[in-house]
Amino acid sequence: MAIENKHILFMTTAGEIAGGSKVLLYIAEELGKLNTCSLIVQDNCQLAEKFKLIGGNVFYVKLPAWRKFRNFFIRWKAVKVLDNIIRKNTIDLVCCNSYRINPYAYYASKKSGVPFVTYIHDCLKPKHIKNFLLHRADNLIVPSFYAKSFLKGLKNARVIHNGIEVSSLRDEDLKLRSQLGLSERCFLIGMVAHFTETKRHMAVIDLIAKLRILDPSIHVVFVGGNIYQSSVSEQSLRDYAVKSKCAENVHFLGVRKDVNMIIRNFNLFVFPCFREAFGLAVLEAMREQVPVLVDKDSGGTLEMIEHLRNGEIVDFSDPAFVAERIIFLKRHPEELRRYGKYAREVFLKKFTLDNFLKKTLDFYAKIIK
Repeated sequence: MAIENKHILFMTTAGEIAGGSKVLLYIAEELGKLNTCSLIVQDNCQLAEKFKLIGGNVFYVKLPAWRKFRNFFIRWKAVKVLDNIIRKNTIDLVCCNSYRINPYAYYASKKSGVPFVTYIHDCLKPKHIKNFLLHRADNLIVPSFYAKSFLKGLKNARVIHNGIEVSSLRDEDLKLRSQLGLSERCFLIGMVAHFTETKRHMAVIDLIAKLRILDPSIHVVFVGGNIYQSSVSEQSLRDYAVKSKCAENVHFLGVRKDVNMIIRNFNLFVFPCFREAFGLAVLEAMREQVPVLVDKDSGGTLEMIEHLRNGEIVDFSDPAFVAERIIFLKRHPEELRRYGKYAREVFLKKFTLDNFLKKTLDFYAKIIK
C-alpha cells in the first residue's frame, strides 16, 4: 500500500547514528521518494545533518525529560511548539522514534488530531509503560516478539523485525589482517557494538584469555566506541585485556563506516549482549555470510538464530565452554561455511530492508487512512 504526497514528521532523542536512528533513516529515505519528511531533534547533530542530506527538513525543539512533577511548564510549552509545527506544516503522521518522548507525541497528536506511531527499540520495565503513557498510544512498533513480551497488557504493539540492505559478497574487500599486522592464517572473531555494560565486551575478553592459551592464533576485533558516555570505554577494556594477559590478541577499530567490509574478514561473529530488543549487528554478520555465536540471554536476537544451523546459542558466562566450541569450529571450517551459507539464506528470506520497509510502510498507510 503506497504512501504518496503526505508529510511525515519524525521525532527522536538520538543525536548519533546508531541502531534506532539507522532505522529512522531507512524509513525516512524510502518515504522521501514520494512524500515530504521532517525531523524534530533537540540540537544540531550527526543525525540531523544526515537527515538533511536525504532531502528532509529539520526542526530544533527542546524536549526535556518527561518526569512526574518536573519540567511541567517547559514540557507543555514544547507540546504547544510541536502542535504549531504539525498544523503549520500540514503533517499527516507523526513517527516517534523513542518511547521517552512518546508523551510529547501523544499530547501533540491529541491537540492536532493527527495520528502518531511510536517505535520502541528497547526492552522496557513495567514502570516505563505508565510513566511514558505507552498505554495511551494507539500504535506501537517493536522489533521482536521478545521486546513485545515486556509490554504486557498492551494490545496496540505490532512486531516488525528490522532489516538492512542487501550487499553483494563480491563487493570490495578490506585486508584487515594485513592492516593489523597479523598473519593471514589468524582466526578472527569480531564484535560490533558501542561500549555499554549490557554489551558485555569484558565477557569476550574473558573468552579470548581462555582461547589464547589453547590457540594463540585466535584474535578478537572490537568495532565501536563510547558514544553513550558509559562507564565502559576503550581504555578500560584495554586495561582489562592487559590484566587478563591477552592484550596482544585484542584489537580496537573504533567507530567505522565500512563495517560491512570489516565483517567480511571475520571467521566468526560474537554477540554476548544481554537482553537486546533486536541487534542489527547480527544481521550485518548474517548478510556477509559470517556465522554467529549469540548469548542465550540476548533477547530478540534469538529470533534470528537457528541453533546449529546458521550459528550457535551459547552461554558467554561460561568462557571455557564457548572456547571449546570456537576451537571445534576452527578445526572444522566446513561447519563454519555451512553456518555462514545458511545465515545468508535466512537473512535474504526474512530480514532484508525491502521486507522491513514494506511491512512498516503498509502499517503507516493503515494509520494514515
